[in-house]
Amino acid sequence: MENVSPSSPARRTALLAGLFATAAILNASVHWERAAVLTAQVQAVTSGPTLPGVPQCADRIDNDNDGAIDFTAVPSPDTIGLYDRLRYTFYLKYKNETGNADLTMRFGTANSQWSTFAGDWDKDGVDTVGLFIGSASTFYLKKSNGPDTAMERFSMSPTANRSGWLPVAGDWNKDGIDTVGLYDPKTSLFYLKNKNETSGADMTFGFGSPNAGWQPIAGDWDNDGTDTIGLYDPKTSTFYLRNTNTTGAADMTFPYGVANKGWLPVAGDWDNNGTDTIGLYDPKTSTFYLKNKNVTGNADLSFPYGVANKGWVPVIGRWNTIPADPQCGSPSDPNEGPDLCGNGILEGREQCERGIACASGFICNSTACQCVAVSSSSSSAPSSYCPQLDAKIKSAWQKSCGQTGYDPVADIDKSGQVNTGDYSLYSPNANDERWV
Repeated sequence: MENVSPSSPARRTALLAGLFATAAILNASVHWERAAVLTAQVQAVTSGPTLPGVPQCADRIDNDNDGAIDFTAVPSPDTIGLYDRLRYTFYLKYKNETGNADLTMRFGTANSQWSTFAGDWDKDGVDTVGLFIGSASTFYLKKSNGPDTAMERFSMSPTANRSGWLPVAGDWNKDGIDTVGLYDPKTSLFYLKNKNETSGADMTFGFGSPNAGWQPIAGDWDNDGTDTIGLYDPKTSTFYLRNTNTTGAADMTFPYGVANKGWLPVAGDWDNNGTDTIGLYDPKTSTFYLKNKNVTGNADLSFPYGVANKGWVPVIGRWNTIPADPQCGSPSDPNEGPDLCGNGILEGREQCERGIACASGFICNSTACQCVAVSSSSSSAPSSYCPQLDAKIKSAWQKSCGQTGYDPVADIDKSGQVNTGDYSLYSPNANDERWV
């Protein structure tokens, strides 16, 4: 074995197996008893309100050491997702647990050759998905995890057919922006780029054994702010991780999982401690096995998600990092600003928020984010405050036309779904009962 070291397709990314057999198109009648991943009709993104009990806003700190106070986004852990290549649909989760998808969107075309990955392409703290097609050696990076079609498209120079090559993504130069790379299994060479544009590789080096069927991953294994590569050998279920993007032996080598089962490697910061660790996805049972340390041993998190035996492939990312918000926080915290009512985040002294209802018998005054007893709402709230529309929006939140609970009155922008677009239209007019 030469320079034993493996790698995988990209930080908080899941290798798309061009190596694995394509499964049949998902039948509309498929029933997922463990919590189905959204219905086949849903094509737009669905994203729920932030719930209480999670970090809500950003502290003001000197993030870049320039002597000035900055607002920095509240980080969230990396979480899992799946991509159905035949229906070109992503199903992304905000938590590493079984349950329904939090974000569902279509991207790409029906093509079993797509490889998928994810990264923070614009340094906004949120990872978005990407696709790679080897025959054209072309990358497609989505600019948001939404229904829009905005994307970046570029190739790896020189132009060539790179079928069978696998994509990776990571912050190779510690600038806060994830960029792409490729791994050639035949030669076991990595080609990493520092910019997401058509050009050649900025780093080329060998790691691992050629023609061994190893699969690449990438992550920040030592919490130094730089992503580096790794490899997974499915025949022995062994990981080989390297702390620098150079030729050499693996810095960490350990077995994990079951050999020769067709499991796929993933990597991400599952416990939000700054260090990326490995995991595995079993396509036959659609089960994830995640570890919080890069050592052999049992999984720290294991759970089913998705539909078994459908050829879906995993993708990893930080889908719901809360953006920096200079008006969020508790008044009792001197490092944070005042609460921002109407942003969907329950902060400080707020009792309710957009999408976060009051207890039974109370209704939310959306101008103050305070719960008001129903019997006294007319006197406690402004006389022109119209709680009916507010209640309709909350009741129909994230419901699409045709779904139970959808209310066309709450769908103010007539987009076919009750979401933040409707609330952004309603919120400035909450005190005007004549506005509809």
